[in-house]
Amino acid sequence: MVVSSETGVAVTTCAVLATESVSLAKGLCDAGVGAGTRVALCGPNSVAWMVVALAVMASGGVLVPIDDLCDAPQFEAALASSNVQMVVATAARLDAAAGPICARGLRTLRLDGPATAAGSWRSLPYAEATPLPMPAPEDPLLLAWTSGTTGSPKIFALEVRNIASNVEAIAALDIVGEGDRALLPLPLHHAYRRGYSRFARKRQGASFR
Repeated sequence: MVVSSETGVAVTTCAVLATESVSLAKGLCDAGVGAGTRVALCGPNSVAWMVVALAVMASGGVLVPIDDLCDAPQFEAALASSNVQMVVATAARLDAAAGPICARGLRTLRLDGPATAAGSWRSLPYAEATPLPMPAPEDPLLLAWTSGTTGSPKIFALEVRNIASNVEAIAALDIVGEGDRALLPLPLHHAYRRGYSRFARKRQGASFR
């Protein structure tokens, strides 16, 4: 996986991604995240974004991806409509939304910066023996919003079986395989990236930029 952003280019492997995601998932479980816990994730494309997204779902939580380009009122509206219990975002976003976040009593983790940064997801402690839950097909996996083309955006849930069915259908087309690379410029919070690039590509052994 290669992620290009304003801060540079980051490269990681499936093994590293899995290790970091599992460790963070255990830390989230130890911190009280579990079945049905809604966790907002807001930040630019990055390896850290991927790690946190996978960790939230592995912990049994419900991922709530929010557009990093949304303004303050839109961000606050997203928090309100999704009823999240935790926010993982960049330091700038957390500072800008400190009022609404504190008013709702939301827990936070910082998405960007080094592990030594205060509140970083990288420094969340975890117990190696912490078990991760096995999701049921009907469990909600993530929340998303409609485009709002014909009215106000509406929130809806995608279940484990929804994502699994989509990924398996794409994999059955045999479009890509191990060693292939794909250029996917859409933001990671986008539905296409959540389904096709994040899961289907990894399911088929391909990498993406």
